[in-house]
Amino acid sequence: MNILTINTSASQGGAALIAHVIHEALNRKRGMCSVFVSGRNHRIYSSDVVSLGISWARFLINVFCYRIYGAEGVLNQKAWRRIIVNYYSWADVIHLHNVHGYYLPKNILDKLLKKPVVWTLHDYWLGTRRCAVPRDCVEIERKCMQCPYPHRYPSMSFRRNPSDKINRQALILKSSAQFVVPSVTSREKFIGMGIPDSRLHVIENPLDFPNDTLQSGSYEVRGSLGLPPEGHVVIFIANQVDDPNKGFAVLLDALSQLPIQHQWTLVVIGKVSKKLKKIALSKCLNILFTGPIIDRRLISQYLMASNCLVNPSYSETFGLVNLEAFAAGCSVVCSDIPVFREFECGVTRFFNPGDSKGLALALVGMYGLAVEAKDAQIARAKYLSKRFSVEKACSQYINIYEGALENTKDKSNRYRGG
Repeated sequence: MNILTINTSASQGGAALIAHVIHEALNRKRGMCSVFVSGRNHRIYSSDVVSLGISWARFLINVFCYRIYGAEGVLNQKAWRRIIVNYYSWADVIHLHNVHGYYLPKNILDKLLKKPVVWTLHDYWLGTRRCAVPRDCVEIERKCMQCPYPHRYPSMSFRRNPSDKINRQALILKSSAQFVVPSVTSREKFIGMGIPDSRLHVIENPLDFPNDTLQSGSYEVRGSLGLPPEGHVVIFIANQVDDPNKGFAVLLDALSQLPIQHQWTLVVIGKVSKKLKKIALSKCLNILFTGPIIDRRLISQYLMASNCLVNPSYSETFGLVNLEAFAAGCSVVCSDIPVFREFECGVTRFFNPGDSKGLALALVGMYGLAVEAKDAQIARAKYLSKRFSVEKACSQYINIYEGALENTKDKSNRYRGG
């Protein structure tokens, strides 16, 4: 079976990680072949990974066109036509992941949806058609003017209306696309957004994470990473640290409220702007910015060297970083949102989203906890590697692919009177 896997990036972000892990697992299966098509941020060089070659200049022009005309990926037509010529007939199933971000033109999406399609929904863009994380916004049901998050979604020059959503729903229902979500929480939310529940399948994201580092002591790992051997190490991980949904500002406010600040060290993994760095350094005495890290083994080492991961996100569909922390024997302090409750698999303290005082109290409470026994950490890592195994997720996806093929055949026969 030939699978054409499509995601905006092959290397950056949680969706890229999951998409690429599934892509590689498929190519290890007998009788399966996957080709990965990515847009920008292409840093993986392989014969089965194809880049559209979208430059930053073209990306920025696409952003401008979207905000003026509301059209996605205006300048990407030629690149996509090349992909269609080379791979459309070859593919038995199209596996879509993240396709937003001024990336995929509507006419290309229309054509892709004529094939058997499995679409993994890593965020809520398909339900809103603009923002990936609507939080508690209700305006998405009518329009996106006067957005409550203008720093993320500036006003556009045209007024949206309910027909946008109606047209999108018609496009989805006309196709035979099957949708995959990583949690029961996100499934319920998508049903509320109008996605048919009969076509929504839950496949938990695979945890492709090394846990053999648990055999080492945390203080040994701290030494190798240049972290202080004493004191409390807190870690924050996000692809885009500046993303307001990730809640980094809440963490900074919480850390500024802690007593004896010199005993706390903050490790930040991810891309961060110079402006936010300056703000962070003014609030925290000890802070280490590592920049983006693709090597999951190195991330595992940082997690193992830390006393706790802080995840102050306002909204998520899964929460992979929490599970990575649990697998590395690291405690978690996180926002009290439904999906984090759904995947609570280790020592966890919750606080109300956006409540920096509550986060500070949770951190102080975590500071006094005894270190969990190594045997318990190893047992949890084994449980997580089994429950969230790559092979398990890959097999589930293959079942969905086969169902998508059958659904397409059935629909074609009905149209022909068969």
